[in-house]
Order: sequence, then structure tokens, then C-alpha cells
Amino acid sequence: MEEVLQDPEVSKVFHDNEITIDLLSSVTDEILQELIPLVGPRLRIKKRIASYLNSQKENIENQLPELPENEASSHSTATSLSEIDFLSETSFDSYFGDNIDKILYRPKFVDFDLKTILLTTPMGNSILKFYEVNNMLDNTRRGRLVDIIVKHLYKHIINYRFNHDEYTILSAKIIQLFPTEVTATYYVQSIAKRNSASGKHVLAKGRLVDKCRNLIFNCGEAVPLKRKRKAAESSSSDTPEGSSSTGR
Repeated sequence: MEEVLQDPEVSKVFHDNEITIDLLSSVTDEILQELIPLVGPRLRIKKRIASYLNSQKENIENQLPELPENEASSHSTATSLSEIDFLSETSFDSYFGDNIDKILYRPKFVDFDLKTILLTTPMGNSILKFYEVNNMLDNTRRGRLVDIIVKHLYKHIINYRFNHDEYTILSAKIIQLFPTEVTATYYVQSIAKRNSASGKHVLAKGRLVDKCRNLIFNCGEAVPLKRKRKAAESSSSDTPEGSSSTGR
């Protein structure tokens, strides 16, 4: 909670009132006014909560294909904290099915030291030595580096995927250890349709993204984060139009 609110005292107030991070979307202006009487601090906290909710929404949008226009328009929205549009609980449930809790309240991957991970494998050692000699990585070493990272976080990937923040953290770890590398080699953030020059959703890209997508596509263990098909749609598609129970 403190990471979101960025204020230890306010975080304590939320904690004392048993407001957990999964309840932030239900915090209204009236509740905020009661919790934080001073206007300035209240506005700052309101802005941080709004930023967090929007980032969660974007993370979810990035994990799944966009709905077709006619279907997307049928999904309801709800407003928590004025001017913050967020998918309603009903809409989330119908779209994400049984995976709603897994997506919304997903844990972050356990932090790790990249150099330590590399030092524990012959392949990782070879990457470090190559960089020490050449002050750069070639495509072969970049591929091996990504392989090691993805293997280390395998369970997290197949259960939760990476979100924007996690891709950013991993890219930063790489750049910190190998300063001549470029972040865009490993991760370029997706662009929402509303912000895209082409008017179309642009998928995230980069070596980390590609490796994770391939892993999920080829891995039978990967937990699907897909929309549940409605029973009515399934039954109607199984019954040919104009079929009759009697015949001659």
C-alpha cells in the first residue's frame, strides 16, 4: 500500500481502517475526506490512487486482445474517484472469468540480483566474460541472457505473465549490469488505441516480450487468461439454424 500512496502516515491511516490495496477502486471522495481532512494531502493521495488504478487497467488491457467494437460497447463502466473510468466488477467477471483475482491481485515476481543469477550458470558466466572483453553484447548473448531471465521467472510468467512495471524492472536490471545495452532491445511499451497515431492498438515488443509470448504459446502449463465464452453463445453455435426435431 505504501508503494502506491507514497506516504507512510497516510498508509497507516488506510491500514488502521483495514483498507487494502484491492479496495482502492471503491474509495470515494467522501471516504477520502474522512480519512484525510487536509485538502492538499487528500488531493495528492487521490491523484496517486487514480494513477495506480489506471496503470492496473492498462496492464490488463495489454495482457489480452481488445474486444471487437460491437462487443466492447456493451460492457459497462463504473466510476471510482471522480473522473476515473474503470471496468465494473460485473464487466470484469464476464470478461476475465475465473481469472479475475489472478489478474487484479497478482503478486510481483520475487526480486533477484541479475549478476548473481548469471554467475550460477556456465552460460551466464560466458555472457559476463564476453561483455567484460567487448564492452557490448552480440545477438547470441542477448538471446542467452533473456533465456536465463525467463527460465528463472518461469513459474511467474506462466501463472501471471509480466506487466509493464515488471518488464521495465527487468530491462533496468539488464541496463544496470550491461550499460552499453539499449532498453528498447528488450522492451518497448505497448501503445493503447486512443494514443496511437494509427488509431490501432500497438503491441509491446522486444526480446523479453517475444520470449515470454513464445513460452506462453508453446507451454501447456501456462494458465490461460482468456475471456470465458458464454454458455448461450456456445449452445447457439452448436445448433444449426433452421434445424428441426422432425423430418420426413
